[in-house]
Amino acid sequence: MATKIEWDIFDYAARDVLSGLLDELGASYREMENLTQGEVTYSRIRDIKMGNKAPVRLSEFIRLSAISHCLPVQALNMVLDRVSELENEEYMSMTQEERDSINEIFEMLKAQQSSDISTDSVDPSTLNLAAKYGDIEREQEAYEEMP
Repeated sequence: MATKIEWDIFDYAARDVLSGLLDELGASYREMENLTQGEVTYSRIRDIKMGNKAPVRLSEFIRLSAISHCLPVQALNMVLDRVSELENEEYMSMTQEERDSINEIFEMLKAQQSSDISTDSVDPSTLNLAAKYGDIEREQEAYEEMP
């Protein structure tokens, strides 16, 4: 039985970048399929552009960026830039209280790095946010040091 694949921020960013590149190409889905020598079907191209079904695979990403006259490396850099934009949008859409909590976590982690603050003062539930927005290695060390 197939399970639904959950998209993450990289999947959405890749979809956004490819969609823009394919729009600039100005070809129909059928023409795009022909440009990939049938490696990516027109229905799959439509699904990728619309964000339906599974996220884009690496092979599809490379082929579609190539037919769009964009080096895959350049497309990947565009994806990473888009991820930063999406993360910033997510941060800015938070309430001031949520942002203050995240900033407080950053300050606690900075203080913990520069002194011997006990890890008992760090709430494990807040470390999940630190992992998403902060230093993952330091967050992992904090978990390991916890009693």
